[in-house]
This record gives sequence, structure tokens and C-alpha cells, in this order.
Amino acid sequence: MEFSGTVLETGTDVSTVKEDLWQIPKKVSLQEAAVLPITYGTAIFALEHRAHSQPGEIEIVLVMAAAGATGLVVM
Repeated sequence: MEFSGTVLETGTDVSTVKEDLWQIPKKVSLQEAAVLPITYGTAIFALEHRAHSQPGEIEIVLVMAAAGATGLVVM
């Protein structure tokens, strides 16, 4: 699920795509962009949907495995 790249061209009759595509900001590398949906999505799910954190709240979160990308995002 983790990939990124550049659409160079499409066929003349192409009007839709089968995947969700996002435009990558110029300051973000393709490598960084590849991990954004899964890594940040998992962190947001954990903090918002499991911990029920709200904007502006001061919370303490114990991160047990910060060696991976999702753990680093939460920190």
C-alpha cells in the first residue's frame, strides 16, 4: 500500500483512475509521501478514535514502540 510516483501521461480516453491520488507538495519527497497515508492515518486513528483526544486537550500518551514510523508520528 505504500507507494508514490509521478503520473507522466494518460490515455486520450482516460477520465478516471482506480486508485485515490493526491498531489504531493513540492517540499515532500516521494519516499516521505509514500508513508503518509498509512503512518499518519494509523496515528490519527489511534489518537482520535481510540483515545478520543480533542483539539486543545493536554494529554499524556505512552508510546510503547516508537522505533517504527507510526510511533514516531505520535511522539
